[in-house]
Amino acid sequence: MQKKALIVATVGRFLSFEKNNIRLLWEAGYTVHCATNFGRESGVDTVPDLDAVRHQIDFSRAPFSGTNVRAYRQLRALLMSERFALVHCHTPVGGVLARLAAARLRKTGLRVLYTAHGLHFFRGAPVMNWLLFYPVEWLLAWHTDVLIAINREDYMFARKHLHAKKVAYVPGVGIDRTCFSDGVGAAEAKRAQLGLRVDEVMLVSVGELSARKDHACVLEALHLLQFAGIRYFICGEGPLAERLILQIRKLHLEKQVVLLGYRADAAQLVQAADLFVFPSRQEGLPVALMEAIAAGTPVICSAIRGCRDLVSDKRCMFGPGDARRLAELLREGLCLEETGCAGGRASRVVLKESMQDSVEKNYRRLRYFDLERVAERMRVIYDRVSLQEQGSTTGKPEDALR
Repeated sequence: MQKKALIVATVGRFLSFEKNNIRLLWEAGYTVHCATNFGRESGVDTVPDLDAVRHQIDFSRAPFSGTNVRAYRQLRALLMSERFALVHCHTPVGGVLARLAAARLRKTGLRVLYTAHGLHFFRGAPVMNWLLFYPVEWLLAWHTDVLIAINREDYMFARKHLHAKKVAYVPGVGIDRTCFSDGVGAAEAKRAQLGLRVDEVMLVSVGELSARKDHACVLEALHLLQFAGIRYFICGEGPLAERLILQIRKLHLEKQVVLLGYRADAAQLVQAADLFVFPSRQEGLPVALMEAIAAGTPVICSAIRGCRDLVSDKRCMFGPGDARRLAELLREGLCLEETGCAGGRASRVVLKESMQDSVEKNYRRLRYFDLERVAERMRVIYDRVSLQEQGSTTGKPEDALR
């Protein structure tokens, strides 16, 4: 009888990152099932096409929602009826409930993998995060056969303080750099669609409109700059949309800032931009930042876990929430003072040489996060789990960055 594998995530849109793992599991001889909340979000069907059997689980992203009690029971019933050989869970709520539901079944041979896409406790995290999330993860690690970290900080912490049977390092979900080659003509056409003049600087951010992504920091930085020649486009939806609109009005940035909402062409917008700004306060290993680097777009990002794995040039980084430092980086990187751009009267702004150098360095570094490298690491993990091998971890993050 063919083995079955189950991939668990809280929301359906997350499964877009799991297509590679689904392929690897099929190649390893598993029939693949996916369990998630396939509900439509904001009226948009964000669930990708999957070569897998689908199971609706009524997860809620709010950890303490009563809906998650029902989700646990649904997941438990699914595990009992399908007799999976392997469960690979993702996202905080999905990771907790799947490991709880699978705990006793591990005695029957079920193997449980958990990919931590950024632990909620980390250097600089709020004390409440440590009080709430660390004890939960510490306990659940005892019920985890392989705990996979996607950045160096989490990997080192998990090896030292968490007690999964194995702790592995896999550099994220991977990036296919060949997908970003539309060229200058496509970029100019995209800028024209947005109504940009040739003498305007285009900044882009991609991410949910939430406190965690902190787009408000960029708004404050633009207010400090007082440079009308910058246009800032934000791709994403989220709970803070109304608050950001109010802040834009308060800072009189209506002519400069546009909330684009959900955009299927976000990658093309990033390619068209003069600069990608990533102000997030918390990340695992940000895909949006990887895509900007792959597109050859200069980036300025917050100096946080995950971002530091991708961008090593401190001249392109600022402390999370530090709008003043971000404004300085924008002024310096875009040569606003040197080209006499006050009031936006200059022709197209030219990046400083140091900023242009960082584009090449970031792109070279990105090869360590290539889709095929990530696939090979996951293939090794799945093979070892299939053979019920026990032993050392799959390697140090430093090995992947050589």
